[in-house]
Amino acid sequence: MVVQYKDILCPGTWHVPTSNEFQQYYNAEPSGTVKSGIHGWLLGGYVLSSSTYNVGTSGNYWSSTPNGTDGAYNAYVYLSSSFSSQFYANRYVGFSLRCVR
Repeated sequence: MVVQYKDILCPGTWHVPTSNEFQQYYNAEPSGTVKSGIHGWLLGGYVLSSSTYNVGTSGNYWSSTPNGTDGAYNAYVYLSSSFSSQFYANRYVGFSLRCVR
């Protein structure tokens, strides 16, 4: 799980962001640019039970903010919706990882 390995997943001074850092990043972007999939937000969807979902329309990124013993919060970016840094998922869901400085 990302939370357990957050200090070794990213190179050098980079780190896995907290859910609050994701929200700050989103708030700093020009209106609408995150939702349109630019500025480094890749819309790779996610993997669940060996199948991919929402590739090209949404992106889920693990945060280093845990929730209980079996999951963590993640940032969710969707082309036609709003961003939420407080979406929770169990660790068996295949989300992307985005390292930040």
